[in-house]
Amino acid sequence: MIIDMKHLNLNNSGFFSAKGRRSRGVRAARTLMWSAFMVPLLLMGACEDDPEDYRQIPVPSYPEVDVPTYMTVAVEASNDVDITRQGRFEYAVSTTGTDPQLILDKLAGAFNADSCVLTFEYRSDSTIRDVELYFAEPLSATRMMKASPIPASMVSGEGTSGDNDAWAKWSVDLGFQAINMSWGAPQDYLRIDLGQTEGIDIEIKNIHFRPRTAEEAATGDVLDQLADNKANYLTKTFESAVSNVNVTTDKVTISGICSGEGLFSLVEIAPYMVDGMFEGHFESEYMIEVSGSFNKELDRFVTRGDFKFDRALSKWAIVKHTGEYDVLVSAARYADQIQTKASAPAAVLKTKKGLGGIAAGQAEYRTDYADLGISCTVINIQPTHFSKTSGGGSDLTHEFGGKTYYFDKALVEGVDADLEMAAQNNLVVAAIILIPPANSPFHAGHPEDGTLIQHPDFNGGSYTMPNLTTIESANYYAAALDFMAQRYCGNDFSHGRIHHFIMHNEVDMGYSWTNMGSPTMETYVDTYVNSMRIAYNIVRQYDQNAEIFGSFAHSWAVANDAKSYVVKDMLDRINGYSHTEGDFRWALAYHSYPSSLIDPKTWNDAQATFDMDSPMVTFKNLEVLDKWVNMPEHMYKGTTRRSVWLSENSAASPSYSETDLANQAACFAYAWKKMNKLTGINSIHWHPFDHPTEIAQHPNQRFGLRKSWEDAEEPCAKKPIWFLYQAAGTADEDAKFAPYIDVINETANDPISSWDDIMHTVL
Repeated sequence: MIIDMKHLNLNNSGFFSAKGRRSRGVRAARTLMWSAFMVPLLLMGACEDDPEDYRQIPVPSYPEVDVPTYMTVAVEASNDVDITRQGRFEYAVSTTGTDPQLILDKLAGAFNADSCVLTFEYRSDSTIRDVELYFAEPLSATRMMKASPIPASMVSGEGTSGDNDAWAKWSVDLGFQAINMSWGAPQDYLRIDLGQTEGIDIEIKNIHFRPRTAEEAATGDVLDQLADNKANYLTKTFESAVSNVNVTTDKVTISGICSGEGLFSLVEIAPYMVDGMFEGHFESEYMIEVSGSFNKELDRFVTRGDFKFDRALSKWAIVKHTGEYDVLVSAARYADQIQTKASAPAAVLKTKKGLGGIAAGQAEYRTDYADLGISCTVINIQPTHFSKTSGGGSDLTHEFGGKTYYFDKALVEGVDADLEMAAQNNLVVAAIILIPPANSPFHAGHPEDGTLIQHPDFNGGSYTMPNLTTIESANYYAAALDFMAQRYCGNDFSHGRIHHFIMHNEVDMGYSWTNMGSPTMETYVDTYVNSMRIAYNIVRQYDQNAEIFGSFAHSWAVANDAKSYVVKDMLDRINGYSHTEGDFRWALAYHSYPSSLIDPKTWNDAQATFDMDSPMVTFKNLEVLDKWVNMPEHMYKGTTRRSVWLSENSAASPSYSETDLANQAACFAYAWKKMNKLTGINSIHWHPFDHPTEIAQHPNQRFGLRKSWEDAEEPCAKKPIWFLYQAAGTADEDAKFAPYIDVINETANDPISSWDDIMHTVL
């Protein structure tokens, strides 16, 4: 029997390791095959001619040969294709629609970086263009690479050669992208998109990975460096450096030094180019030749298409030209200084007491700001709700980036009213910037703008990450922020003032609250930091005391669920960008609810531990958050502690029973006493009332200081927690708070004798 070693699927039989290396079992099998064939011949020779014992004849050795591990196609999972198996590793494929997808079966073992060239043999009489590869899971536009076309291998018509039906080979190097996408674990898989044309027939066989050829390796080394740059960007020490970026009214001055031999260029990386920063290709208009120590003065504003782009929003890096690639040899750097347009005085928090969600229309509790001694508040603002790329009539206008943008006057005046009310009560305000997706009713009057600002990978959720992938969408986003900064952050506070900006909402649960599909944590945070930097570089031109907050739920070292990210890892990455690309005044907006949203007894939160690897941060273990922000390596420029606002917090009274109301009040007492003993927590913001919509959806989530204004028996009635909130920070605090030690002890796993007992040292 002849065994076809080429098509033997030894990997599936367990003979090959994940990297395609042969086991001793294979070598033994080959030795047995050789012996079965050669022994009879040797015996014949010994009997007729050679008296020497055949067993003394040495067995020849053969060089080790790596046999490819062929990959199979997930026939049923593929899309817009008709697939016929012609052999174990051979397929006849016909495209039946405009989105033909060939999905390969999941990897049985880890991807071998030494064999990173995907290749297969094929026959086709048509060229397939627009070939794309997706690195799953997850499937996302951010995890896609474009590949070279698959040329026609057969030529029809008279006079064709006898080799017309010969198999051709197609290959693509995945080494760079595998690292770039953190792809290649067991159960990962590839999707190959075969263009956009229906009715193409192609035969494909022997899909496998192989090592690079010598020629491919020359390019591959550069690609690997690009991949290494991305994978280790935040920890890598580069030989060259951009040392300073200074932005004046009309100029940008960039200083730096190029080290080593070769040709170098200073490259501008605009916000809409951040995703391509490590791909090795920059257009010439973004590059300026430099060498040695340099100091380059450029125009701040540059015309690009229909836009007059503001380079104050860009970052700058040095690249070395290596063949056809531009390899990053420095970290990128944002502006260190931007000339100011206004200079607002710093806001000072008189107390740590805040309220969430101000609304001028809620007359029922407008007096609470004064009655409760509130010092700060937050407000939800959806800037693309009232901003438009076209308009007229009564619309307000704003010039930015060479374009005129339009703002709905009535909607803007609604924001004015909220902020004016806050100003009347001397409240420090943080605006929560939320971006509605394209299908939101907030875009009903201008749906084209919703489509423009929605992230290309958006796949559901209440809000979207802003689309920063094109100059048009990035400029639209920046224009809305600039309009707000000019109106609410400058010297003229006639419309009220915004002191700080909270960028989006609970980004660790981005799939719901700031959606951009299902990217890796690294990709998600990269985009998030880009959004934060745009806001920072705009807002700080008007208010040099403004901080840009990141927004997080109450998980910490463990993700909230399978679709969420780990907050601690996200913070470390944001902090890494601060160290690498120039620090900026970002801060933390944390939502430290009890671990259960329907159980106010935070003192029993089992997932809140007193160590830096605690799964959650709730009121019980605020010490963890306090320790993190007080570490020098996490401070702004190593010296200034970043602000922490508990910007959305509450404990529910599951009902209006005396016990539930007492436990809710006790939870606030516990949180207040703890945070006032900590230096790292600036403020706490409680829900002002039980929201009727939330109660309708979740009857046990009654978070407010007051009952709902729709309560049938006592609309807007003050709950016991209201009076405790009022006493906090006053001479009445200790007397009002004391009874709640007993309330806590009724259910506490670890009873306390005084408020000192709630404090713990974090390991």
